Amino acid sequence: SNAGATLNQGSTLRAGQNVTITATGKDASGKVVDGDIVARGSSISGRNVSLDAARDITLESRQDNTHQDSKNSGSNAS
Repeated sequence: SNAGATLNQGSTLRAGQNVTITATGKDASGKVVDGDIVARGSSISGRNVSLDAARDITLESRQDNTHQDSKNSGSNAS
């Protein structure tokens, strides 16, 4: 028998009014070198939610899962 589980724990961000997440990703000279927003399995809620990224915004869902594998063998004698 083999059993396993994958449990995902994301972040939770809640506000009664506004949520603003900004990723500028600028280096010292002002050049955009990064600036991604990535939320995996996270909950972001508010009256108004604003995501502003210099590059990519990635929102991914996550799901917990479990599995169990078993192997049965036997023989019959007559």
